[in-house]
Amino acid sequence: MNPNIFYVATSELSHDAFFTWLLQWADPKHSDTNQELHLLGKSFIKLLLHDQFAEEINTLSSIKAVRQWKNIDVWVEIFCSNTKILLIVENKTFTVEHSNQLLRYKETGETFCAEQGFELSCAYVKVGSETKKLITAIQEKGYKTVHRQALLQFFSTMHCKHPLVADYVNYLQKLEDTQNEYKTKAVKDWDGACWVGFYQHIESMIPVNMWHYVNNPGGGFWNLSLNWKTWDDIPVYTQIEERKITFKVALSENETGLEDNEIDKNAVQNFIHDKLLAFGKQSGFAEVEYPPYMQHRGAYRAIGVIKSENWLGDLSEPVELNQTILFLKRLESFYEAFVDHLRSFSYEQFIIKQEEVSLRKVASEE
Repeated sequence: MNPNIFYVATSELSHDAFFTWLLQWADPKHSDTNQELHLLGKSFIKLLLHDQFAEEINTLSSIKAVRQWKNIDVWVEIFCSNTKILLIVENKTFTVEHSNQLLRYKETGETFCAEQGFELSCAYVKVGSETKKLITAIQEKGYKTVHRQALLQFFSTMHCKHPLVADYVNYLQKLEDTQNEYKTKAVKDWDGACWVGFYQHIESMIPVNMWHYVNNPGGGFWNLSLNWKTWDDIPVYTQIEERKITFKVALSENETGLEDNEIDKNAVQNFIHDKLLAFGKQSGFAEVEYPPYMQHRGAYRAIGVIKSENWLGDLSEPVELNQTILFLKRLESFYEAFVDHLRSFSYEQFIIKQEEVSLRKVASEE
């Protein structure tokens, strides 16, 4: 592989600079200098703008593009025959939004537009991977989302041969290829990129809750939360923790709304665990088993597990995607039925029984 500037300049600021440089080429005053880059820059503006502004760019007269203006990654003032457009671009490589950034940046843009007579368009560019849930939330904040696949498709249609553009496209393609290696690699050899690619495939085939990286003292793992339903106020859910699937119960105060002194966490965990294993046998869902390390500690506790060989098959081989999706659909049906079954038991009656047990224990000790 030839040296590539984007493997050397890896920060988001480097990507901001590339986008700003490319957008500056869209200015008509540069059309005679390099027609290829000018047309690419002009088309790149259209890619980033909301669709209602696409036709306006055909009458583009000038453009001012800078980076890190008012803390916004890329700030672009676009002057057309009949309108002025402010384009603000939030660029993320592998991080996610924080501190309510997008709404704050949008408010900054709205204030500028109201004062200067511009119309506002907001874009969110992500070369890493994002969950559908987060993408939807970003779009609901008024941002057009442009992901890695859209960037690759865009550059492939433009056929620009400039070495800096070629470096960027090669960088994106390498990310895409690495993430798609889950299709051909043995499961035992998967790295984080493979799990992300696999989770995105699952997300494209069935509804899921969320996926993200869980950082913990044990080294961390990529997690895909498949669902999230409650028994009374207590969340019961299943999640993929890379090779294994775990049934869990969330018992923290912020999840249940119950103060710690209002709930016997161990008793709740044991009760739901017993009901899960019994329902698995009753339903013929033999894959759910006793967790190897069912511990009475922590806010998120295991109550059942499905071993890797029971849903991923032979780990020394590539995953059978169709069979895996069919299994996950079967798992979801079982989970839905189990939650309905669990809800047939009164939480209030469970609490009363626990109080009776406690009273008998106290009486026996006197």
